[in-house]
Amino acid sequence: MSTAIDGSEIRIIHGQECKRHINLDGCIGGWVARTAHVAPSAYIGEASMVLGYAWVAETARILDKAKIVSNARVTGNARIFGNARVLGDAWVTAYAWVGGNAWIVEHARIGGNAQVDGNAWVTGHARVDGGAYVGGNCWIDGDAVIDGFALLTGHVKVDGSAQVGGLAQIGGESWIGDTRMVTHGRIRD
Repeated sequence: MSTAIDGSEIRIIHGQECKRHINLDGCIGGWVARTAHVAPSAYIGEASMVLGYAWVAETARILDKAKIVSNARVTGNARIFGNARVLGDAWVTAYAWVGGNAWIVEHARIGGNAQVDGNAWVTGHARVDGGAYVGGNCWIDGDAVIDGFALLTGHVKVDGSAQVGGLAQIGGESWIGDTRMVTHGRIRD
């Protein structure tokens, strides 16, 4: 494949007409659907894609093979990398980053300095914020809130209206559900 230096090459990807984003440093970026919006100040890596009506703004960076799809929003100084996906009406904002094979879907919100990594999924109306870390094979769903400096690793499921925050550390095969609140200590199976 030859890429036009000015990014004018058109390609159909998943039924959408796409062209390359030109990054501020002049390098050829990833594929962006004509229906999507990418701010000139945002950086889109060469193997990344922004599809559907997705919105990438400010100084957000989409790197590696990451995909931003549907009506998803990535703003601020957020970073999406690896094989991560941000789909549906999900938002990743501020200084948050999403990497590995993580998926942020539906109406989920990732903000602050939060990090979502590994094979984690954040879905529903769940929120990960503050300096929280969600990794491993965690599944955050429903209206769950993970914030503070909470650390979730392993096979942790948090759903319902559960809240995990403060300095809580949860790992192993754990489930936090309903309206339970965990703000400190360790939970491991």
